[in-house]
Amino acid sequence: GFHTSLTAIQTYEKNDLNVSLTASNPWAPTEALERSKGMVKIKAKSYDFEMGQPDAMILGTDVMSGFPIAEFEQPVHTVSFLHDFWMDTVEVTQAEFDSLMKKYYSNYSTPLWDETHGIGANYPVYYANWSNAALFCNARSKEEGLTDTVYSYASTSGQPGTTGFILKTVSVNSASKAYRLPTEAEWEYACKAGAFTEFYWGKDYSYYKEATVFTDVDSYAVWKKNSFDIGAGNPGFGPHVVASTLPNNYGLYDMAGNVSEFCHEDFMDYQWGAVTDSVAAKIDNADWKYHAMRGGSWATDVSNLRSANRYFDMNSDYYHFLWGFRLVRTAED
Repeated sequence: GFHTSLTAIQTYEKNDLNVSLTASNPWAPTEALERSKGMVKIKAKSYDFEMGQPDAMILGTDVMSGFPIAEFEQPVHTVSFLHDFWMDTVEVTQAEFDSLMKKYYSNYSTPLWDETHGIGANYPVYYANWSNAALFCNARSKEEGLTDTVYSYASTSGQPGTTGFILKTVSVNSASKAYRLPTEAEWEYACKAGAFTEFYWGKDYSYYKEATVFTDVDSYAVWKKNSFDIGAGNPGFGPHVVASTLPNNYGLYDMAGNVSEFCHEDFMDYQWGAVTDSVAAKIDNADWKYHAMRGGSWATDVSNLRSANRYFDMNSDYYHFLWGFRLVRTAED
C-alpha cells in the first residue's frame, strides 16, 4: 500500500533537492491486540509509514497570507521508529486527571469544566494546556512508581489545572520509559492504524466534498455536525464521553474528533527525506504556545479529522474548550 494517492515511487522537488518515497510498511495487526492498564501496544519498531499528505491545496489558501493552509502537512516523508510504544485507548478523562493532579500537586486547581461543554468522570479533559498535560504525565508516572519521569523543568508559573499554568525551561529524559505525550509521528502512525486513506475508516477527503450523508463520520468521530452544530445548551453539544464512537484498527478511540490532542514536541516544519522518529525533540516554547496538536475536535469540520491534519495551540479561551490529550509510553525492547 501507499500513502493516499501516491504511486509506488513519487519524487518531490524543492530547491533542486530530490526525495524519493517508497512503499510504506505500517503494522497491520493479525492477532488480538496486546493491552495493559488502559493502553494498547502499538507495533512500530522495524515498521515505517508516509507522514503528511501530498496536496498543499487540499484546504485552499489562507485569507490573510494567501499561502496554502495545508502547507505544514508537507512534504510527505518516510518515518521509521526505534521502538514500539503503548498508547492510551481513550483520551485522559476528567476523573483521572482530577484525582492524580490533586494527589501530587498541592496548588492544583480543577479546570473550568462545565455543564455546557461536558462535565463528568468519563468526559475527556479540556481547558488544560500543554504544561498541564506534561505535568499529568509525571503524576501518572509517580502513581505507578516510575521515578524517571520524562519531563523536568526549572520552575513553574501559575496554578496547575489552569490555562495560565506554565512549565519553564522544560527538558526531556528521552531514555525514560515513563509516561509522556506522543510525538507527532507516533500520533499520526497510531491514528492511521495501517490505513492508506486520509481517514482511518477507509475514505479520502475527496469523497466528502460531494457527500450529503455523513453516517460513517458520525460512527467514528464527535465533530462539528454531531456536536458543535447542535448549539450550546442542547444535549450532545461539546465533547462526548470517551469511547462513544468506534475505534480504529489499533483499538484507539476518538483519534478523530472529540478533543484535539497535544503532542510531545513543538510545532515545526517537516523535513525532507527519511526520518527516524525521536523523543529527544526540542521543546523550546513550553512557556507559551505553538505546541503540535492533532485529531480535530467536536467543533471542527471533516477536513480537520484527516489523520495527517496538524495545527498548534493558540492562546484563546475558546480554543481551550477543544484541547485534550492522551499518553504514551516507550515500550521495553
